[in-house]
Amino acid sequence: MIVTTGKDLFVDERGNYFIPVHVQNKEVQLANAFNVLAFENVLDQEYYDEHKNEKIGFTIANRLKARIELFKRNYIQQNIYPLEELYNGGYEVAFVPVYEPSV
Repeated sequence: MIVTTGKDLFVDERGNYFIPVHVQNKEVQLANAFNVLAFENVLDQEYYDEHKNEKIGFTIANRLKARIELFKRNYIQQNIYPLEELYNGGYEVAFVPVYEPSV
């Protein structure tokens, strides 16, 4: 398996999704996918108008669910792997804390 930064998704046994934010040789840093998506958009007037009166967490969760669905249907050329495949593949895995922006 070749891990691609920002492209592949990994899912743990609890259904949490992670995105590789740094890959070097057999070292991989993963960030919670929800957290990565939370830092992708800038709160400008257009975004505010589009999502006015919505709970921010639902907006981000819906974007993540849509992205996962695109992966599963092969509409975008990315992969979803079980997290344990990283460990089984000999990768050293580190997790970026949720409270730190990863992008």
